[in-house]
Amino acid sequence: GAVRKGLPVLLAAWARAGSDGRLLVGGRVDADVAERHADRMRQPTVEFRGYTSDLAGVYGEADAFVLTSFEEGSPLVSYLALAAGLPCVLSPASAGWLVRDGVEGLVVEPDDVDGVARALRMLADDVALRERVAGAAARRSADYTWDRVAQQRLAALAQFLPG
Repeated sequence: GAVRKGLPVLLAAWARAGSDGRLLVGGRVDADVAERHADRMRQPTVEFRGYTSDLAGVYGEADAFVLTSFEEGSPLVSYLALAAGLPCVLSPASAGWLVRDGVEGLVVEPDDVDGVARALRMLADDVALRERVAGAAARRSADYTWDRVAQQRLAALAQFLPG
């Protein structure tokens, strides 16, 4: 619920997309965002859930996952969305090397309201695209289990250790 996470852009894009679906927003909303964007936050198709530790439950209700952050490290929520088989709309920072544009999701610039709206409409309107991207997301997530990543890191580090 912060500017850094792209919530104001997402709210504007959601209004512009004109979807008949629901936008579920998780997490706390910063006071300045709530004040400046109160009108968009009151859209009848926008629902704020607040913080939850039950991301699997929220993802189970979703048809897609959106995170258009301006900067991220490696957002765990993006990995979890892929594991849930959700097609993603992500900024380059939120996608990192995890989500490839047009494969596991759609990558858009975090300040591009029209681009985010277009990506939302594409996933809403094109069932075949949504299903293809969701399948690719679920398959890609298998490469990012804790065990697999730990093995890859250990192998990489072992190259630099005296033998």
